Amino acid sequence: MKIVTNSTNPSTGPTIYAMISNYFWSRIFVFGVTGNAKAASLVAMSCAAFTAITWVLESKNDYETWVASRRDRERNIPEILLPKTIFDWSEFNRTENKN
Repeated sequence: MKIVTNSTNPSTGPTIYAMISNYFWSRIFVFGVTGNAKAASLVAMSCAAFTAITWVLESKNDYETWVASRRDRERNIPEILLPKTIFDWSEFNRTENKN
C-alpha cells in the first residue's frame, strides 16, 4: 500500500483534485435534479469514493507499466518505443529504493 502513502507519489495531487471536484459536481447535479440534499450528499460521497479507488488502481497499473519498461530505459531504447505512462515515477522509485 506504499503507492498511496508516499509523499513523492506523482498521482496524489490529481487524485485529490479529482475526488474533490467529482464530489462537488455530483452533489450540485443531484441536488439540482432532485432537490434532495441527503440524496445529493450520499451520491456525492459514493462518487468521491469511486473516484479515489479508480485513480489509485490506475496509478498502480501505471507504476507497474513504468517498472516493466525499466530494462528498456536502461538500454537507451528511444522513448517513442517505450510503453506510455501517465506519470513520471522516477522520483518515486528513488525514494522507494532508499527505504
